Amino acid sequence: MDAYRHFNNGNSPLFFKYYQEYFGTLHTVVYSPKLLEVIVGIGEDAEPITISFKDYLDEALTLPKRLKGWIELNNKDGME
Repeated sequence: MDAYRHFNNGNSPLFFKYYQEYFGTLHTVVYSPKLLEVIVGIGEDAEPITISFKDYLDEALTLPKRLKGWIELNNKDGME
């Protein structure tokens, strides 16, 4: 989760916001092969969603059909 927060933090040098130039971070994904999990968030400082591949294989999890988030453009207009 620390890696996710570091990459998804809007103040991180790894998070780009040049959306008007078609260059910006749209989503953050961290893969954990050991735990068979994926942590994903859409947009800046997004609340993460953890998806367990093990639960999916055991048919104990239905994958989400849609992930939602918020991306704030440089001119303060947002898009969903």
